[in-house]
Amino acid sequence: MLIRPGIATVKHRLHITLMVAVITLGIAGCTPIGGQESTGTSTGPTSDAEASSSAATPELNDRAPCEDGKLLISDLAHIDDQWEAGLAISNTRAADWHEDSRLVEFRVSCGLFESGFRWQATYYSAEAQAVYAADTRESSPIDVESEALPSLDLTGVSFARLREALLSIDYAGSNELEPSTGVDIRVNSTGLPFGPPEVPIGSTIAHVSIDFRGEIKDLFITTETSDIFQFSSPSS
Repeated sequence: MLIRPGIATVKHRLHITLMVAVITLGIAGCTPIGGQESTGTSTGPTSDAEASSSAATPELNDRAPCEDGKLLISDLAHIDDQWEAGLAISNTRAADWHEDSRLVEFRVSCGLFESGFRWQATYYSAEAQAVYAADTRESSPIDVESEALPSLDLTGVSFARLREALLSIDYAGSNELEPSTGVDIRVNSTGLPFGPPEVPIGSTIAHVSIDFRGEIKDLFITTETSDIFQFSSPSS
């Protein structure tokens, strides 16, 4: 299901799933796509009071990203200044692991035992027939055709744009992203779908899980167009 911004918030809009059985290093937090359904048709806040809460509140402006280990929607824009340096370190580690390694997943979350962001890059090597988690430097064998595992190109990816896309459907800057998911970026492919069936094949998708009113809302955002998709509830 494609989610579109409400009329009142369109002006704010700034215009991978690797199955859990395939990659188990550092990506266990993503719910398997098969059988996943939303818990209702509501996609986010609806009241005027909730909509008026944004990332521009003084409290959030004074807050350091990932403060108290929480990744908020308001923190996303701060990732843009740092992620390329974090990925460069991961790329070096992956090249040392296997020269033919290529990036297949990039996840950003908060550090477990220190402040700031945590960079979780996963690489695939056809030579090793394995995947490598650069943050933990652990590898694991997998049985998958190389062609079924698309490379992830992060050129043009903007975390600030992801933030604006979420605010455009009336989530607030103070809404927290599920720690085990963070922002999980992969390519949606036919062999390894990442998101609902409506998500375009070949698109780079950012998956976030938002804690809203005690429910976890799983949203899949195209990094190219900022379109937002969610699994539909089963028909009654």
